Formats: sequence, C-alpha cells, structure tokens
Amino acid sequence: MSTVSSSTYTPAIQISGLSSGLDTSSIINQLMSIAEQPLTSLQSQEADANSRLAAYQTFNSKLTTLNTAIQAIDSTTGINSYSATLSNDQYLSATASASSAAGSYQIDVQKLAQVQKNVTQSSYASSSDTNFTSGTLTVNGTAITISNDSLTTLAKKINDANTGTSATGVSASVINDGSGYRMVLTGADASTTFTATASGVTTANGYAAPDFGTPIQNAQLATVVLDGGISVTSKTNTITDAIPGVTLNLTQANATGVTTTLSVGVDSSAVQSKVQDFVNAYNGIFNFVSQQSGESWANDSTFTSVERKIQTLLTTSV
Repeated sequence: MSTVSSSTYTPAIQISGLSSGLDTSSIINQLMSIAEQPLTSLQSQEADANSRLAAYQTFNSKLTTLNTAIQAIDSTTGINSYSATLSNDQYLSATASASSAAGSYQIDVQKLAQVQKNVTQSSYASSSDTNFTSGTLTVNGTAITISNDSLTTLAKKINDANTGTSATGVSASVINDGSGYRMVLTGADASTTFTATASGVTTANGYAAPDFGTPIQNAQLATVVLDGGISVTSKTNTITDAIPGVTLNLTQANATGVTTTLSVGVDSSAVQSKVQDFVNAYNGIFNFVSQQSGESWANDSTFTSVERKIQTLLTTSV
C-alpha cells in the first residue's frame, strides 16, 4: 500500500478570485449600483419635494404681498392719503391719517404740558447713610413713617406708597447735583398737583430734615387755541382729538401773537404709490407662475385655480 506525503500533495484544482477570470470588482460595483437605485430615487424625490416647497413658499409670500396691497386700497378710507404741512415747524409737528379731511387751521401753542416737581432744599453728602432717624413725611395726604432711613430708602417708601388704589400720584428719585444728593418728587401727569411736608423729623450726622419747599416746576396742561377761538387742553404734548385724523406734537409755546398755519390736503403721491404697489404685486404673481412653466408642479391646481381667481380682480366691479 502506497502513501502520499502531506508535504508534497497538491490539489488537482485551485480557484481564487484573482485567477478565476471573473471581474469581481465590476460585479461588486454593479451590485452596489443596483442596491443604491432606491436611495437615488428617494434622493431625487426629496430634491423635487424641496424645490416644490420652495416654490409654494415663494408663491405664498407673493400672495401675502398682494393681499397687503389690496387692503391698502379696499376702501375710501384706505386709499385716501393726506399730508399735513406747517408754515413753521418751530412750535409743533403734525401728521395726517387716512381719516383726515382737507382744510386749513391756525394753531396757537400757548402752553406745553408739564408735571409738578419738588426737590429737597438741602443737599446731602450720601444717598445711603441713615441720616433720617424718625418722624413723618406726608406726601399728597399719605403719611410715610421715617425710621432710620437714607435718601434711597425714603425714596423707596414714597414709591411704594404710589401704588394700588390709593396711590399718591407722586414718585421719588435721588439725583446728584454735582455737590451732593437731593430727592426729587414728580407728579404722575400734568393734572396732578401735590404737597410734601415733613414733621417731627430727627436726623443724624448733623443733616437737615427733608424740606421740599415750593415746586421748582408747576403742573400745567398743554393748551392750544385753534383758529383764534377754540381752546384745547391735554395732559400730554401729543394731541390727537383736536383736528379729525391729525396728530399734533407740541414742542414749544408760540411767541405772543404768533400762530402756525396747518394745511391738510390729499397726498396724491401716496395714493399713486398704493396703486403702484397693487400693480407690482399683481404682476409679480403672474410673472412667477410663468417662470414655473418648465417645472413638474407648473400645472398643479393650486397655481392654476389661484391664477384664475386673481384674474377676476380686474373684472369684478367694486
């Protein structure tokens, strides 16, 4: 019986990837390409969907622009535009709204609105030292207890009393006048007058009790006389109800005997601008739709139906 040594035995047939004659690299690439086809298709669909979404977003933006332009001219009040012209802008400024009416007015600004202000007669070296040990400060009828207070804490007590249903109508602040600190009391508006008196006050560090003296500025309403005989008052220097549709912003009282002429008239350039905005928005929509002719969504009912409805805007009586 013969034997074969394992060291010299060679199989009759050997096949490897490199010597088989098959283009394994090409086969693998083709298999990968086939496997990627669904992904490629999905990527193409995603790109198309994103482009379609961008188109619809642009379309929506253009429709919004058209809607805004229509609202600006959809009524007599809307399409009308007025301008306010002053013979002199030294004493006031004026703006006219769509509810204005053409006309001319003589305006005499006699007083500007201002609030009452009181300030402590004495100046204090510190705003935080407890200079006021005891006593009472009565602000506009409300008693405020002083107990080891500084200017800052006393100002807070005054401001705390200016809240709720029984508010004093007076606020407090601490200022530095360059040589020391003072407290300033300010009325809520031009119609608020107030008193501030201290009683039984004891102090530390040799400081004086708070004394607000007489107002450094009195409260007064703004006063305007129209056409030499109609007096109008206001708590602020902005007056909106004196002339229909016109807002007056007062900046300085007129010199005696001086009046300002206000002319309110139709602003034709503003009307033209509103109509031009509508024309631009209308044409912008049709130009955009036309630009989509080569896209897959060009014949979507959304585009075509909206286009037809918009066309009726120019053929429907208003």
